[in-house]
Amino acid sequence: MSTKRLVMLIILVSVSLFGCSPQKQDSIAETATPNQQNSEVDPLLEKRGFDGNSMIITDPVLYDYINSKKTSAVASATATVDPAVQKKIGTIENFQKVNKYNISGKINVISSNTIRISEFNYNGGCGSLSIKLTLSSNKNTILATVPPIISTARTSDTFDITIPSNLTLVKFDQVSLYCQGQDEPISSAPIK
Repeated sequence: MSTKRLVMLIILVSVSLFGCSPQKQDSIAETATPNQQNSEVDPLLEKRGFDGNSMIITDPVLYDYINSKKTSAVASATATVDPAVQKKIGTIENFQKVNKYNISGKINVISSNTIRISEFNYNGGCGSLSIKLTLSSNKNTILATVPPIISTARTSDTFDITIPSNLTLVKFDQVSLYCQGQDEPISSAPIK
């Protein structure tokens, strides 16, 4: 009876180690496709366009370079950025809080031509808000009005603004919010 147990134990160990299929044990397992490997991508990332096969780019010069590659042919293999502009990339500042209109939020200079506004709040109390690129030395010096025009209340909103091609980060030093029909900004965020 002990021989039967020994044989059963050997068979059980053999089956668990080597399996019972006639397939060769040295065959290579199939490699999962990128979509199979990333099937558990965060749904919020998928909503923002991440397909699991993309890289998240955090280098601002590389970000500019890749975005320019998508829109036009670029002859050079590297992107060059003015050192004064490069110094401003990565700046994160807060809008001045305005309790009357519940305005708050942050700006983040993410590249030489893009500013991200995040955690933005506005109660809609002064009508349409316009976003303007201004000089702090003279708040009436408006260099550009950039979309979007904010016409409704916002809570913890995030959106990007594009710096017009005729401006650079060194030509203005703040992002200002203006109520419709007013000459003075109701809130500003510096770009140092």
